[in-house]
Amino acid sequence: KSDSSNNPDDIARLQQTYDRIELQGENMMNKLTALKNAYEEIKDSSDPIVANAYHPEIEERIKNLRKENGIAALAVAAVAGVIIMLSVINDLVSLIGYVRGLVSEIPSASDNLAVLLKCIGIGYISSFGASTCSDIGEKGLADKITLAGRVCVLIAGLPLLTSFLETVGEVLC
Repeated sequence: KSDSSNNPDDIARLQQTYDRIELQGENMMNKLTALKNAYEEIKDSSDPIVANAYHPEIEERIKNLRKENGIAALAVAAVAGVIIMLSVINDLVSLIGYVRGLVSEIPSASDNLAVLLKCIGIGYISSFGASTCSDIGEKGLADKITLAGRVCVLIAGLPLLTSFLETVGEVLC
């Protein structure tokens, strides 16, 4: 029985594996850098036509990366999704502030607004999760996340439905 740590064939195979992994890492870093540069061009562009022109290119790059390394593609897609979501948060916060200002004049509407915003948030998060699962080829899991999101929206929206039915009942009686 020979010691495998001293076997020259084993050492050569380990070195080849290490070199292949290092080359794949370099290729992934180059692709991530290209994606980052394309995203910066989109982000810096104020022209919506230019911004929309780059989306297919980014999608194609992610598809090519997915073919070569699925885990890296998942990470890139998730990071890109988070970056996009974070880039619209300021607009979303200002929109919510505006709606709250409008609703503050109606006493019972603030409770309903909270429920509505919660339902919208659940919908966006479940949609993002389902899209991420679809991106990695887990269509069945994506469908289950979508179903769970819809059930959560229904449960969270029950107070709104109850309030609506009570209001209708008061108007009709």
